[in-house]
Amino acid sequence: MAAPTMISSGSDFERAGAAGGAAPLNTRASALVNPASRLANDYLNLFNEIVMLIEQLPSMPELIDDVFAWRPTTYQDYFTRSILPGRGSALEAYAALSQTFRRDFEAIVEELDRMAVGAIAAIRRHHKTKGNAGPTHSPVSAPARAKRCAKSSIARRSS
Repeated sequence: MAAPTMISSGSDFERAGAAGGAAPLNTRASALVNPASRLANDYLNLFNEIVMLIEQLPSMPELIDDVFAWRPTTYQDYFTRSILPGRGSALEAYAALSQTFRRDFEAIVEELDRMAVGAIAAIRRHHKTKGNAGPTHSPVSAPARAKRCAKSSIARRSS
């Protein structure tokens, strides 16, 4: 499996395209930014992708290189490198966010990054000592805990 892509399955962009395959490009690009949060969901899919890769490791050990290749990236870097037609809109909307909202969002992203990198480090340690042998207690439990913590953190910050 190749490393995570810039367009994730089920993204707002893809839904806009699926809704009208011939929809004008600028209409599809505008779907990239969520009107309520002013953030593009595609960026957050990076975290879903690493969790899914880790969850699949026990049955698909060939994904290990994809897991090890995952790296945190900022919202701005993600859309600067993106091939999505709405990348400019995503960057403009992000720049227009209040400093408080942006700071809170970036704090959540830093927390998610730490959790993902920690889970990958645990998997790397296991892989170095045991290879693809199934662990007695799966490193997959680390991302599951990280996912619960992330949801809890996001809920606390948004209330």
